[in-house]
Order: sequence, then C-alpha cells, then structure tokens
Amino acid sequence: MVGDFKNLLSKLIWLSWSDCPSELNATNLCLKKLAVLKLSGSKITEDWAGWEPCLVSENLKVIQITSCESLKRTPDFSKCSNLKRLVVAGCTTSLVVAGSLFELEHLKYLEITSRGDQLRENCDPFVLSGPKSLSTLKIGRMAVQELHQSVEEMKGLKYLSTVGCRFPRTLPDCIGKLKSLLVLKLENMEITELPSSIGNLKRLEILYLNRTAIKELPRAIGMLENLKELSARFCQNLERDIPSEIGGLSFLR
Repeated sequence: MVGDFKNLLSKLIWLSWSDCPSELNATNLCLKKLAVLKLSGSKITEDWAGWEPCLVSENLKVIQITSCESLKRTPDFSKCSNLKRLVVAGCTTSLVVAGSLFELEHLKYLEITSRGDQLRENCDPFVLSGPKSLSTLKIGRMAVQELHQSVEEMKGLKYLSTVGCRFPRTLPDCIGKLKSLLVLKLENMEITELPSSIGNLKRLEILYLNRTAIKELPRAIGMLENLKELSARFCQNLERDIPSEIGGLSFLR
C-alpha cells in the first residue's frame, strides 16, 4: 500500500484490518485517536512499517493480533501506556515475546498463544511474568523457562492458564501468593507435582490438571475451601489415591 493519507484518519477510533499488506509505504498516516486495533490473517512481520503509526496512541486500549504467521517477535508496545487488553494468538510457534510487553502498567488481559497443536522444540523459552495490574493471563503452547518470582506481585490476578506450554516440571512456591486467583488451568503440560503452597489459594474455584505428568494430588488441595471444579483426566502418571482431605470440600461438584 502506497500513498499520502493526508491525515484523513486522524479521528479514527477503531481499526479492524484483515489481510493487511506486508509492504506499507504510507505518509501522513495519523492514528493518534485509535482505541482499538485488530489485525488478522496477514504476513506482517515485526519490522512492518504500520507498527509506528498504529502503536503511538495513548488512547489505545485494545490490541488483537491473530493468525499473522510471519510475526516472529511481538512489536514494541512501550508507547501504548494505557493499553488494557492485548491478544497475540495463532502466530508462529517460535514467537519471541518482547520485554516491553511486561511494562504495561494498566494491562488487565494478556493472551499469547502460538498456532498448531505441537510446540516446536527449538523455540526460545521466555520468563513468564507480567504487569502487576493483570486480572487474566493466558499463555498457550509457548516455551516457558520459568514462572518468575514477580508473579506473586499480581495481587489482582483471577485467571491463569498455561495450557500446552513447555514448562519446568514443578511449579514454584510463589504460585501460592496469588490470593485472588479463581481459575487455574495447567492442562497438557509436563509438570509432575504441585507445591503445597497451592493450598493458600483460598478463593480458587476451578483447577484443571488434565493431561499432565502429575504423580499425585497434594493434600493441600483439601484447603481450597471454595473449589467447585477439579479435573485431572488422562493423567497417566497419577498413581496414588485421592487424598481424603478433598472429600471435605463442600462446594466441589
């Protein structure tokens, strides 16, 4: 796409762009009022010329990037200081997550998932962290080097999902510091055990452990007084009996 936009889009608030051109040579493309940006089904890369005019608005609240298979690294979001919702889904299995993403102080919802059912063995692992403001964190089919200690500072986190991620075999004790957590999904992962600190998640209502390598359910699960759903289907390494403490969970369905 080539041309002079003559600032005709200076008042545009919502931009939903499917199959946008990977080559963009536009002048006077002003998007300073943009609040919602949705890009899908494109061959854009991290060097796409459209990032600069699209990611400068302090009004930008929502960014959704889906099925952009040539995108190997998330762009620089540092100027999107008031961003509240960010989704990067269905892109390459070797996606590199830029550090600026974790500096967004007002971000409430963060979802990063790669495409396909199989995680490539050679993709670079990253440290799972996030802004303190997050209430929802979904990471899918990514290589996670570690759950960073700073996760415990996400005092308002209510939903955490790491489905299909390549992950350390044990979760750190800091998971028990997420006192506001309502939903925890650790499905289709190679984790072998849960820390006893999981019993500190007093508000937890849903715990999914399906298709993990977990060997036993810790007795600490019996301390999850508000737990309504517990699922550990297709856990082939689960050998020991279900702890009797779980029988005392009055809300469990």
